[in-house]
Amino acid sequence: LDPADGQQQLAQALAAGYPPDVYCSPFGPPAVGSALQVPVGLYLDYETWTRYHPVAWQAVKVDGTVWAWPRWLVLWPWLGNETLLERAGLDVESLARDGWTWEHLAAAAEVLSGLEPAADRRPALAASAPAVVFRDLLFMWHLAAETAPEPETFWLGPAPAEAAGFLEGLRQLRALGSTGTGRNPGVLDSFVHGRTALLVNPSPWATMFLAEVVPRQDPWQFSVPSREGRPPMVLLPAPAPPGPKSPGPVVWVSAAPVMVFRQARYRGDDNTRLAMDLAREITLGTRPWLRDLPFCVPAEAGEMAAWRLGSERFGPAGELARNALERLASLPEDRLSLALTALQYGPWVPEPGRDAGVAPSPDAAATPGTALGHHGYLGLFLGEAAQAVLELWEGDLSSEDLTRLIGGHILKGP
Repeated sequence: LDPADGQQQLAQALAAGYPPDVYCSPFGPPAVGSALQVPVGLYLDYETWTRYHPVAWQAVKVDGTVWAWPRWLVLWPWLGNETLLERAGLDVESLARDGWTWEHLAAAAEVLSGLEPAADRRPALAASAPAVVFRDLLFMWHLAAETAPEPETFWLGPAPAEAAGFLEGLRQLRALGSTGTGRNPGVLDSFVHGRTALLVNPSPWATMFLAEVVPRQDPWQFSVPSREGRPPMVLLPAPAPPGPKSPGPVVWVSAAPVMVFRQARYRGDDNTRLAMDLAREITLGTRPWLRDLPFCVPAEAGEMAAWRLGSERFGPAGELARNALERLASLPEDRLSLALTALQYGPWVPEPGRDAGVAPSPDAAATPGTALGHHGYLGLFLGEAAQAVLELWEGDLSSEDLTRLIGGHILKGP
């Protein structure tokens, strides 16, 4: 399937009641909100559990239920213009190593927006998908909270208002770069020519290509100048809100989930178990290409060990990836999965359907499965808010209006 519309095709198959036995996605979310999806946790034993990195299981766990097999992990760092950030008074090596805060970003934005002469002034932050910035700010807020907010209440708490207010403050400083009307090449072009200080990509692959830790794709050659013509770049974690409990230098993480489904007309327990065995096997085995990508990390423990050894050749990119994984793994139990659940699903957390070992009732044969929606890497809930975040970014919506829209969306229901 084409990754661009694979999720849409899956949603259509679920609506018809006949999804594939096994579906592999290059990114999350791990649960699609259908009663036809079979939770993986029903087929796990301790030996199998220990074969995968703990962060991988956290990335496919939703509200305590393991919904998919983790194939690999994807890390989502920010990319900075080292020259502009240092001109704004930031120690970029320290930020990459120890993390930074919203206050650091706001102070840098104020400096860059007030440079003299006026021709030197630069926006601090660029993104073709502002909802990714909003997501990362909320992710760090969730991890920095004294106790983990429940997914059902997180979006009605103070976090969305604080993150939206912070973005609005940056906008008032003229620190938010144009989104290029959603055209990713325009935003990338602005960054690589030194016109913005920070780039938040909608894809870790774009970040790797621009930082040249992996070869660039041919279609992007037209907008990316030679190495000599580009500013020096630095990879950074997302900034955390000010406070005593900073999560440190971590980044958003997602899994490439391998999901298992039943069909509306049940094919029997043996078919489901064979599908589960196939899904597990797909996540194992050697995939050498993963060892050549610093932000795509094999989920299986043995392959991850090989990746870790090879990641040293990526220099700062490999160091940031290793540090982020270690910090995420050191979080209290289920803290990471609660944050990912809250941001991807909002208050509408998928619940397991009937037990996978029990055949559906006769009525189920005529009832198609349903899916909560198709929102790609943003997840099922934040995808609904993406347009409103874009309007906030461009000045067409206030932070208060965005917060009210999110609250109204929750009250309206899925």
